[in-house]
Amino acid sequence: MENGILVDAGDATQGKSLATCTQGNALIELMNSAGYSLSIFGNHEFDYGMDQLLKNIENAKFTFLAANVRKDNGDLLLKTEEENGGYKIIEVEGKKIGFFGISTTETAYKTNPNNVKGIKFEPEIESTQKVADELNGLGCDYVVGLMHVGIDKESNPKSTDIADAVTGVDVIIDGHSHSDLQYESKNGTKVVQAGTQIKKLGQITVTFAQDETKVETKLVTDEEFKKYGKKEEVESLYQKFTKELDEIYAEVVGNTATDIIANEVTDTGKVKRLVRNRETAIGDLVTDSMLWEAEKFLSKSEFKDLPLVAMTNGGGLRDDLKAGDITVGEVFAVTPYSMTLVVKEVTPNVLYEALESSISCLTLNENNEVSGYSGGFPQVSGMRYEMDLTKKAYEEGVCKGEKVVAVYYTNKDGKEQLLDRNDTTTKIALAANNFIYAGGDGYSMLSGMKPIVEGNVMDEILADYITKLTEESENGSFTYVMDGNRSVEINSKKNK
Repeated sequence: MENGILVDAGDATQGKSLATCTQGNALIELMNSAGYSLSIFGNHEFDYGMDQLLKNIENAKFTFLAANVRKDNGDLLLKTEEENGGYKIIEVEGKKIGFFGISTTETAYKTNPNNVKGIKFEPEIESTQKVADELNGLGCDYVVGLMHVGIDKESNPKSTDIADAVTGVDVIIDGHSHSDLQYESKNGTKVVQAGTQIKKLGQITVTFAQDETKVETKLVTDEEFKKYGKKEEVESLYQKFTKELDEIYAEVVGNTATDIIANEVTDTGKVKRLVRNRETAIGDLVTDSMLWEAEKFLSKSEFKDLPLVAMTNGGGLRDDLKAGDITVGEVFAVTPYSMTLVVKEVTPNVLYEALESSISCLTLNENNEVSGYSGGFPQVSGMRYEMDLTKKAYEEGVCKGEKVVAVYYTNKDGKEQLLDRNDTTTKIALAANNFIYAGGDGYSMLSGMKPIVEGNVMDEILADYITKLTEESENGSFTYVMDGNRSVEINSKKNK
């Protein structure tokens, strides 16, 4: 596009297997090939550690901006002799377009805290006003804020709050909350966001006339921009990386002596998604890995003494692990959605409500067997719960539900403590995935709470845990047997 400037609002180097397996490098190379001019830090740019972050920046042929990310000595993280580090002015047809970058202060806990030691994220609104004033003072004709702030309920501030509070910013190109957004403040600042994973492309057209500046914003769908065809250089590079990824997928991370099952294939060839209505071996393994990872994060924090439990939605677990060598590709087939680990403080009351919601559609059939499937069915570790599916079901805003009759916290020694469903004060650390915490699969009661920490992607956690179990086994192959008591229907035929 003539006079076009291609920019990104963060989290470009995390989220899919190609990004994870190359620690973001492949995405940087693809962005180079596509002709990006600018990008900023999303919280997940820090997921691979500071050394890899700086290496990715060095490999980029485009400029990263971070106007509110500073080292302990007060210098902007990206400041160099050649670059300001916080903003960049690009001249187009004689007009000065000033760009600056703002990263959410949530980054401090929405990545592994160890990855952001030695840097600080300054308040978004104050930083925005400061850099906007500077760019306007330098004679910019148009000022653009690249932000990874978002409009999630728990975010404070939201990008729309920034637009309402500041002056001198013409448009904010936002990320973080995966939203389709077009907003305009009373100050005239526009806020746009184009969803996630390039399913749509945000396009801003600025036309400078003699007496006014005209601005048009729109979302171009995947189908619309496909008609322009593929850039051969980018496509060739992508195919190269895909071939390399196939080799990475073949890497063996461990070995198990037992089948670890998520599904069951009937005599007629139908696949029954057991993971969606009962405890499964794969559910136990995945949540055990989440508990293990979360414990490492919390062990050196102020939250180390909190009871810790883990939960994930059965619908996010897609495949079995067969006995024998386990490869990276097989692990990714189990957890293919690149969900990240998040730990938040909850109370027993909230935990009961989450469990009630996630099993609300399950019943007992005429044979006294569990009937129905739920993508939100809770696979758990560090706790167990008992259900009576003959009782009232949860309905949001109508009925709290009575199907969950008991929830027990289980400590490392196996000792159980019954949790009171009316307890709204006791703090529990719940390790779950970011999909659940965004309210996915009916877990709306878990959204809006501030995380303690946000960790790695689930497939990497699971792979590391499998490697650990294999290395700790006596003969290089671990045996994994489902507990069988983490979720129990007390009236079902199975338990009679």
